[in-house]
Amino acid sequence: AASETPLRILVIGDSVAAGVGVLGSSTPVFPEVLAKSLSRALGGRAVYWTCVGDEGASAAWILRELEAQKVDMGGDEEDSNGVGGEEREKKDETMDTEKGNLNKE
Repeated sequence: AASETPLRILVIGDSVAAGVGVLGSSTPVFPEVLAKSLSRALGGRAVYWTCVGDEGASAAWILRELEAQKVDMGGDEEDSNGVGGEEREKKDETMDTEKGNLNKE
């Protein structure tokens, strides 16, 4: 399973998706836990995730952010957070200063 094409997921939501209120973590908790669980269930297949969310996010806000950021799930492993497959270092998400998290402005 580790040699299969990586699975790519996009987590969209509010504070739960973004990990608001989680102390000592620079990674949104839900997306990382989901990716690790999927990787284990798929026999170690690599799972890359991107998260678009923030505290109090509405569907309209999320749509605007997705359009503004042109979230791309097709490509570069350098721009994704990943687990499974070969052991990989956690990489900072390039979408914003917090890994995988977009802030409302």
